[in-house]
Amino acid sequence: MLLRVEDFRDFSLSATDDDFGAVDDVYFDSTGRWRVRYIVGDTRRWFFGGKVLISQS
Repeated sequence: MLLRVEDFRDFSLSATDDDFGAVDDVYFDSTGRWRVRYIVGDTRRWFFGGKVLISQS
């Protein structure tokens, strides 16, 4: 499935009980396959302090 980078901003971060943030930025790998490597999540609604880096391994 192809997505525009802007489409990632519409995604939310969620746990089993509630949403806790939104996607703020996306980093891709450098091997030329354009796979998502990291997602930066904005969690200020849930966790005071801000942003988390989530690895896609």
